[in-house]
Amino acid sequence: MTANTSSPGDLTVTDGQQLPESFLTSIVVEKAQLSCESVAGALHEEASEHAVLNDFLSACGEYLTASARDSRHRSRYAAWCAERCGETAAICDDLGDSSARRCARWCRLLMTELNKELAGVKKTMNSDVSWGGVKDILNKEVKLPWGG
Repeated sequence: MTANTSSPGDLTVTDGQQLPESFLTSIVVEKAQLSCESVAGALHEEASEHAVLNDFLSACGEYLTASARDSRHRSRYAAWCAERCGETAAICDDLGDSSARRCARWCRLLMTELNKELAGVKKTMNSDVSWGGVKDILNKEVKLPWGG
């Protein structure tokens, strides 16, 4: 199977079938993971940044697994991964070396891709749902059918 890689959004296999957008996002996730591992490898063993980088790698791994299974929870992992992308990019900006700058770029690209996926999920949700409405429901007394 040969791919036409002229532009990521138009990635098609030679028989004209369109590859799923999640496939492209998975490639970006893997590139972001590799660049993050490169940054982590260059850090001192006791560096405090390791905790954030490890959390980012975990979030990426969970997202890839959910994406591969086409899990209904994929959007949750996408949100977790997108959040960790922001934290990781900020740390990489502070580090400033070439591998950290590369990692920050991949993280920002990944965050953009994941936010596109999350925007699609938000569109399908009921727009009338608000935090105030959820709090009202949570504060109501629960009446059980067998209670008096």
